[in-house]
Amino acid sequence: MELNPGKRGLKNDDNRYKTHLKAPYGEKEPRELAPLDVDRLRLKLEKTHAAGTTLSILSLLRRFASFGVKRQLCEGLRFKIDLSELTKKAKMKTEDMTPEQMAAYRKKCMEWQNRQVGNFCLFAYLTGLRRGEIQNLKWNDINFTRSVVETRDPKGGMDQSLPLSGEALEVLRDHPRTGEYVFTGEQGGRIPDKMLNK
Repeated sequence: MELNPGKRGLKNDDNRYKTHLKAPYGEKEPRELAPLDVDRLRLKLEKTHAAGTTLSILSLLRRFASFGVKRQLCEGLRFKIDLSELTKKAKMKTEDMTPEQMAAYRKKCMEWQNRQVGNFCLFAYLTGLRRGEIQNLKWNDINFTRSVVETRDPKGGMDQSLPLSGEALEVLRDHPRTGEYVFTGEQGGRIPDKMLNK
């Protein structure tokens, strides 16, 4: 990872390595691993992490092994790490609101005492964007003419241009502009976690 310090997502990869891979595999070469090692790691992760996070960690392990082989530093894995099932799980929606639940949720958000927080929660539901992506949104990331939002340096590592529904645009059109960030804190600037955790 040090060979490519400008790579997006490097910080997340570094954290995943230190937290989940360094202790059990940091001193081992890929050829020393067995399928059972990977299965144990996967089962352990699935108990406490979402499918997407588990997929990212196992993908990182596979990338490390491939990197060593490409650089002729070591022999590769003696088996294939199959991530197809995890990929399917990560893409699956776990739950949808009924129309009645959605109406109640929307009403609750619109009646929220702090408009920044209420609109933040509603916008998150309508777009499916991650919390950090919404916290980082600036008004110049929103294109009302094209009905799209630009996400900068999201978790996946690639800037994206995503379409916005009419409902999501409505939330933004009625939202107060109090600075460069769309959702702001009491002192201005991006909305802090402490406001969203109340």
